[in-house]
Amino acid sequence: MTEATQEQLTPEDMLENLHIMAEEILLLAVAVNRSRLATVNASYSGHIDVLSAEVYEAGATFKSGTPTPECLASLWMSCDLMGDMKDTRFARDYYEESVRKCRAFSQQLDSILEVNRPLVAR
Repeated sequence: MTEATQEQLTPEDMLENLHIMAEEILLLAVAVNRSRLATVNASYSGHIDVLSAEVYEAGATFKSGTPTPECLASLWMSCDLMGDMKDTRFARDYYEESVRKCRAFSQQLDSILEVNRPLVAR
């Protein structure tokens, strides 16, 4: 992501950054799932411009008749700045909060890969 301060970013820059962060989360989710260190369910809904992702312990299964596994971490992020409101203080605050949440979630996924041990719910 650009090193420019939030005040220097245009609404278009902020939208681009949100989409780049969403792409990074999706790539990390694939890497974690491929390594079988955890189960990460991640999706991007283009019609509403939203990324959602959840982390479950390694080998978590989602079968009818079995308890739903415990979600260990989650992220929900809109990659939109609310149309006409995109150049307001509210949109900038939302952007800042989204960046914070996305970075924290990315760090969680990176940590799973770095530790290189299957994630287990406690």
